[in-house]
Amino acid sequence: KTPSLYQLFSVYGNKDLIPETSLNIEGGAQFFFDEAKGQVRVTYFDRHVKDVIAFFYNPATFRSSYINQDKQKDHGIEIDGNLNLTESIRLQAFYSYVDGKVTTKQAGKDTTYFNLLRRPKHTVNLTLGWQLSPAFYASVNANVVGEREDVYFDPVTFVSQPVTLKPYTLVNVYAEYGFLQNRLKLFTDIRNVLNEAYSDIYGYNTAGFAANGGIRFRF
Repeated sequence: KTPSLYQLFSVYGNKDLIPETSLNIEGGAQFFFDEAKGQVRVTYFDRHVKDVIAFFYNPATFRSSYINQDKQKDHGIEIDGNLNLTESIRLQAFYSYVDGKVTTKQAGKDTTYFNLLRRPKHTVNLTLGWQLSPAFYASVNANVVGEREDVYFDPVTFVSQPVTLKPYTLVNVYAEYGFLQNRLKLFTDIRNVLNEAYSDIYGYNTAGFAANGGIRFRF
């Protein structure tokens, strides 16, 4: 991956940056249930990156710039599948685990630390859909996001502080009803039903309970 023009020539740019080099390994397997009831897919990935381009703040000079760190290693697993519980009820599920570390030299020694900022190690997504009739469909979705690491920059001390974003669960509900052989559909989409308070970036709030609806027409 070559450095961007911004990383090279902006006010934080570094003309001495060199391209990142990486090795990616990925493999998986897929399993099918009898009588077309469902399937499960498992994928493992492992990525090694050298000369990682990162944004760095130097507390000695009070300056920030892009630099090449030593190396980064990410690995994880993803599992997704679906299962027809009945002829009209379908369950879809997704789980991911990801971990990552950067190894860099500090004072002549290798230092390793977790580097996946704002990315959870664990994520779960479940959707239960119900086709009540040829015209009426409804679903409930739950998205579970684990703890994430973030960085808070203190404008008083000019020092970046590590912080942990708390885990959260979002529940969403969707329903639609079709007319005219499903060419015309009325729908409603309710997000964050439980009005969960959460943050994806430290210091910034996200939307709470929200509901909307509409009409779709297919010619």
